Amino acid sequence: MENKDKIGAEDVILARVNQPFDIALDSIPTAGYVWTLNYDSHFLKLNDEKYQCSSHETVGSAGRQIFSFTPLQAGEVEAVAIFKRPWEDRVVEERTFRIRISE
Repeated sequence: MENKDKIGAEDVILARVNQPFDIALDSIPTAGYVWTLNYDSHFLKLNDEKYQCSSHETVGSAGRQIFSFTPLQAGEVEAVAIFKRPWEDRVVEERTFRIRISE
C-alpha cells in the first residue's frame, strides 16, 4: 500500500501550543486495517479521530484516517503510527512522526 500523506514519516511537524493540527493517513478500515497512534499525552491531546471515505464503502475500499491533536506544551515528541488489523499481531506498516512544539 502506498501512502501519499501530506506529512511524510521523515518530516518534522512544526506545531504551536494550543493550535490544533492533523495527521492524515491512508487506511482500509473496510478490510479491517486501521492505524493506531502512540504518543505522549503530556505533550499532545487527541481531539478527534475520524475516517474520510474516498469513494464507496465497499469491502477493501480505501480512505483516510485523520487524527486531530492539540499541543499542550512546548518541546519535541514522537507519535508512532501502527497500521494493522487489531486482532492480528502482524504489523503492515509503522511510521514515526517527530513533532516540534513551540510556544
